[in-house]
Amino acid sequence: MLTAEALEQVVPIFYCSGRSGSVFLHSLLDNHPDVIAMPPVLAGYYEFLTECSKIPHCDVISLFCDYYEVLFQVDSEKLIIGSGRAPGIQLGLDKMGEEGDQKLQVDRKVFEVALREIFEGRSEVDSRFFFQAIHLAYARALGRHFEDRDRAPIIVYQLHNPILQRFRRLLADFPQAQALSTIRNPIQSFGSHATAHVKQGTTNAQTLKYLLQESFYGGEPLLEPQRKHSRAVRLEDLKLKTRPTLQALCDWLQIPWDDALLDSTISGLTWWNVKDSSRIRGFDTTPLKRKHENLFNTFDRFRLEVILGDKYAQWGYEPLAEWSDYSLMRQLLELPFKFERFYAADEGMFQQNRPIVRRFMQTYWDYVHLSEEPRRLLEVLEPADASVGE
Repeated sequence: MLTAEALEQVVPIFYCSGRSGSVFLHSLLDNHPDVIAMPPVLAGYYEFLTECSKIPHCDVISLFCDYYEVLFQVDSEKLIIGSGRAPGIQLGLDKMGEEGDQKLQVDRKVFEVALREIFEGRSEVDSRFFFQAIHLAYARALGRHFEDRDRAPIIVYQLHNPILQRFRRLLADFPQAQALSTIRNPIQSFGSHATAHVKQGTTNAQTLKYLLQESFYGGEPLLEPQRKHSRAVRLEDLKLKTRPTLQALCDWLQIPWDDALLDSTISGLTWWNVKDSSRIRGFDTTPLKRKHENLFNTFDRFRLEVILGDKYAQWGYEPLAEWSDYSLMRQLLELPFKFERFYAADEGMFQQNRPIVRRFMQTYWDYVHLSEEPRRLLEVLEPADASVGE
């Protein structure tokens, strides 16, 4: 019988530079027979354990089940660290399955019994074992068994946010973790992230700063020593070069090909995207065609392509703009961008935000243009030889 201790390989997934399909990548690996994955609501796992450590003589299993109620009651409106309020609804886990009429939730009693059986005979449990145990218990609650496999499954974990402290704690438990990040055409990624804030009604100065910081400065490994164990996967490759890209992913993770990779699922149920995005399934290419013209005009796109040129070049995207006049571009960045209007409720707020955006854009342009050495972004996982077919 598979034991929790045997689950030694962990693959954290997170976005690194704006919205780019990290949960979509998670959904493709979800139902592979050599993968164990829980729903993507556990990003704050280590913060949860920190809070538990403050409670003397606590029953950590009961606390986990209470805190992560969403696993058993998908429409729970509880606020979860790292996942927000009502994450089951926000992630679309309440509208799953072929017809979108199934709720993703497991029986709490079955999960809890499975977890206590795994804990049996242990007087102390550390963060590594607890992480392994909850994943195995969840798999058992789903009725999944791995006795017919030649190897222990890998754990695919939606870390989601590129938060260094969380990644450090995960690496302390699993030093050989192989990290995956999703990337996307830089302007589309920025536009998608900005649009999500508009839909959520969170367009203010604080989210504007957050949006700019992540969309522009993101893209490097969270930890330099982890570079060789980290790869970026282009969303465009997943959608347009599906089989070669997923084959390359299998090769890197050292798992065999399985056709389950061609289905977008969470816990084995068809997934139809997150709540604040278009209701699409799997490899629909509609998101790749969006121009975000409501956020960027032609002049905006030109400037963004110039200052984000390092990402276009290193990640294999072809920029439409070429530019070498540093001083002139710095002057052009004095002018406002169309998206700024969406982050201001009125003219007063727009004028208040203007210096924030102007200073940010010019500082970033200085950073990428004047640095002695170019940034070393995440290495892209290139699709396998096209001969493997689509």
